[in-house]
Amino acid sequence: MVNNNSDNKTEDIGPIKFIETLQSFQLIKWHSFFPTKNPIGYDPDMPPVITWIFKNKTEEKDIIKILSNILLRSSKYIDWNLDRQKSGKWILMPAEVREELRNNEDYIFIDAAEAVKNKSPGFGTIANQEIKQLSFCLNDELNSWKKRVCK
Repeated sequence: MVNNNSDNKTEDIGPIKFIETLQSFQLIKWHSFFPTKNPIGYDPDMPPVITWIFKNKTEEKDIIKILSNILLRSSKYIDWNLDRQKSGKWILMPAEVREELRNNEDYIFIDAAEAVKNKSPGFGTIANQEIKQLSFCLNDELNSWKKRVCK
């Protein structure tokens, strides 16, 4: 289902909130994600896949440790998979999407997410809501981290 409702604010979209959080601390130099708003609308049932590259390798280790702890302690409904590719890109996605990729060598991220969406209606909506909530936790933790680093 694609939602063309103009009341659907950008800040309500989980992956956008996650990237905006990293950007607000000037931590990343590149990113990509879906689902997102686009000319045909927004599909809240599509499980999120978020990729980014950090600006600074020193900060990268700290931030991944913070993010990993948040995923372990604050994730309520979704098992998240956080991986670093050889290219240096970090990828965050539900474990179900990662499993589809492993089981279907010809799939790309969007194919795997679409397969999960079709197999488990409602899963993507829950995952998008959870990534938005995890973004708030990440923002709080990054604020604390920044205070420690800037002393």
